[in-house]
Order: sequence, then C-alpha cells, then structure tokens
Amino acid sequence: MAYSKSPAGSKCLVECFNNARGDEFGKLRAALLDKAIDLARGEYSNYFVQHALEHGDAQTRQQLVQRLMGQAVGLSLHRSGSYVVEACFNKAGLLNLVVAQFMHMDDAQLVELVQGRSSNYVVHRMLEAAKDRYPKETLGLARRIYRLHGNGVWQVYAEKVMRVVGKILARHSHHGPSYR
Repeated sequence: MAYSKSPAGSKCLVECFNNARGDEFGKLRAALLDKAIDLARGEYSNYFVQHALEHGDAQTRQQLVQRLMGQAVGLSLHRSGSYVVEACFNKAGLLNLVVAQFMHMDDAQLVELVQGRSSNYVVHRMLEAAKDRYPKETLGLARRIYRLHGNGVWQVYAEKVMRVVGKILARHSHHGPSYR
C-alpha cells in the first residue's frame, strides 16, 4: 500500500484492482479491507477506495462499507474521508448500511456531523439520497436533527443540512417546520 501516497501510486492501485484475479485479487482485497480507514483518509488513496466502492464485486463493496461505517463519524469529519463516506451510498449502492449507521449515532455525534465543514455535506447528501427509499428512517433522523437544532447553537455549516431537514419534515406535515 506504499503506492497510495501519490497520484500515480493511487492510479496504479486502481489498475491492479481492475486487473487482479484469483489469489492476487484476494490479497489485494484483504490489504484494502485491512487498511481501509487509512486509505480513505489519504489525499490520493481515497480515490482508490472510491473506485473499489464503485467497481468492486458485491462482496467487496459490502465488506468495505461495513469496515468504513465502523469509523463513519471520523471519516465524515475528515476532508478526504468524507468523500469516501459519500461513495458508500452514491457509488457502492449501499445506502441502507449508511442510513443504519447514522440512525445509531448518538446526539453528540449527529451535532458534530451537522456542524462539520466536510461532514455537513455527507449528512445533507445522505438525507437527500435516502428520503424516498427510506422515508421512515430519514424522517426519524430529520426529527432528531431538528430537535437538536432547537436545543443548541449551530454553526454556519449546518445551513444545508437544515434545509434538507425542513424539506423532509414538510413532506410529512401539513404546516412544515419553521426553523428560520
């Protein structure tokens, strides 16, 4: 995984991933899963992880998303890691695993994510992506975030998330929320 520290090295890993077969692929997948969190945070290696999430087989994508969701808060707060968390639902097609992870976060973690410079994008894009496929779960998250918004001081980064929360709540209410 020393290749992951440069643009050319990351491209090399992508090519190896695309062309590896049999035992060679098994070893590469094992290394990817073992180093997934570090690779997701890498300036260049995050592109390799995103590629694996988009082009890997179903088993690889599932195992990788499960590994990454174990560190969903830290990755979402990280500049490069946040793109990888988004790839878990945008590219890997495993929105259900991401939504489930966000549902199990405590209030302090949700507040931190909604307020984070990188993580607020993850939250609002995840809510947008999930609102039609997982309306019950999305409504529950929107209600929690809305309640937390009323209980504390939010930073400027929360604005995008609160717009999506307002839309989701308005869909399920005749009068919609008034948070502005």
